[in-house]
Amino acid sequence: MNSNKLVIKIIVVILFSVTLFNSCKKDEISETPNTQLPTNETWNCLNNSCIDPGDGTGIYSTESECNNNCAQTIILGCMDTLACNYDITVTEDNGSCIYAELYYDCSNNCINDFDNDGICDELEIPGCNDTLAFNFDSMATDNDGSCEYAFEIMVNTWNMSSDCDGMIIGAILPSEIIVSQGLNNGDLILDLGAGVIINGQVDNLGNITIPNQSIGIDQFSLDVIGLGQLNSTTSATVNISFSGGFGFISESCILTLTL
Repeated sequence: MNSNKLVIKIIVVILFSVTLFNSCKKDEISETPNTQLPTNETWNCLNNSCIDPGDGTGIYSTESECNNNCAQTIILGCMDTLACNYDITVTEDNGSCIYAELYYDCSNNCINDFDNDGICDELEIPGCNDTLAFNFDSMATDNDGSCEYAFEIMVNTWNMSSDCDGMIIGAILPSEIIVSQGLNNGDLILDLGAGVIINGQVDNLGNITIPNQSIGIDQFSLDVIGLGQLNSTTSATVNISFSGGFGFISESCILTLTL
């Protein structure tokens, strides 16, 4: 009987111990915070700063990677791709763009210059740009083949009218005069008809010179001298003096030549 009581006591002690142990274990578990393992840090770029969203959804896996792609240094300059000083590294336009002049590139070279004369095709002025020509145009930049030369213009058959201050020369001068070229360009031969020849010169500007010389008109031997001007491609004026004829003739005439 005593042995049975002893067994019962031992069993009770064991059950109590197990119950106490389980109770303590539950208390430990209840005191442990119910937390999840922390997620891996990720990063997003927001207003040039790197932010960890805290939920692992950032597009960058490290903060340094984020900084390299997010942080931006402000570079001032020209952002217009059409400007001469466009800079691909600029992040903020400061109004400093420089543009080429119309018809020129950024190196101040003509965009279109067919004859390579340094004058853009759009700015060319057609005309005669030969300084030796009678119709030379200082404004012309592109020779259009229109140049005319005084010695060529003078070589022609001209209508002639005369206004003399005497009664003799004006009455015997013809109404037409043939001008031909002499030995050299600018040398003129004025044929008054009836074998009367007067020699002269014309320069590039159309200035006409009749050097002092002797001619024969009818029965008279006369000295002539004069100056004139080619006024246009169709008109000229010559002031010429006649003297001699045994002292009976001394007249000045204005000869007007027209085509």
